[in-house]
Amino acid sequence: MRGPRFESLFFLTALQGSIIVDAPVNLHGYCDIDALARNQLVVSAPIHCHAGFDSSGLTFLQSHGDVSISSDLGVSSTDGGGLGDLVVAAGGSITLGSDDAGVGVDIGADGSKGFFGDAGTIEFRAAGDLTMGSNVLIHGNTRNPAAFGGEIYLTALGTVNVRGRMEARGIASKISVQGNGDVTIGAGAAMTTETGRARSPSFVDIRSHHGNVTIGGDIALSGGSVTDDTTAGVLIRGCDVTLVEGATVTNTIREGRTRIAAREQTSILTGVEMATYAGSNEIFYRAKPPLIEGVVAPEPLLSQDASLPACAP
Repeated sequence: MRGPRFESLFFLTALQGSIIVDAPVNLHGYCDIDALARNQLVVSAPIHCHAGFDSSGLTFLQSHGDVSISSDLGVSSTDGGGLGDLVVAAGGSITLGSDDAGVGVDIGADGSKGFFGDAGTIEFRAAGDLTMGSNVLIHGNTRNPAAFGGEIYLTALGTVNVRGRMEARGIASKISVQGNGDVTIGAGAAMTTETGRARSPSFVDIRSHHGNVTIGGDIALSGGSVTDDTTAGVLIRGCDVTLVEGATVTNTIREGRTRIAAREQTSILTGVEMATYAGSNEIFYRAKPPLIEGVVAPEPLLSQDASLPACAP
């Protein structure tokens, strides 16, 4: 389906059954795409909402059951506009892509070079588990250095398993991955944020509210500076927080902070490199001091915090 270049609306509703998108949807101008499925929502063909000048696109996909996405989704701006938003919500689990290297899945909300060229927000919310395969790229980048970068949120009431790549570039860009269960950033996964304006830092926030966090991929932040003590370039929270061999955390934000808060124990294993070049590394623990075998520079500041809640047995 191809829509007009000024305003396009596209609605799909299945009150009893499932929705399967297996043919391309391509809209232009200010576009609004809404899909609501009673059972499953399956996207196996591209959906694109191309915003124009001073306009934005909105794509909202919702299912009371599971959501599976194996093709491209885009709300990026091309003609001077920005602020395209993509929201996917599932009453069950969300599966993004797979580990098939021959089939890439591109999900984007990029801004343009224009005055209104802010990147948009990409949000996935699952009541079950959330899985992102290694063939997925999620990006919210602006091509205007004075514009705001994208915000990417992966949130699940179950577990979160990330094996793909995410990038957000522009002022105050952010990547957030949160789950009630275990959160895993696997080997080969990458999370990158970048901002070009001073005192407008970018953020990476990874946390498990009731489970463990394991990181085996790459996290990189650059540009800007931290504005106050309540913000940190990297924030990782969980019961056990473990960085395994091959993991890297690189933070070049001026006065930036890389903070880890473990309710049980932090383990930075052999083969890990964690570097905050123009700021500090801070590790908070409730009772067990951290185990540090890998390279951490500068030497981390260790703080015992008895107010951290105990992990469930």
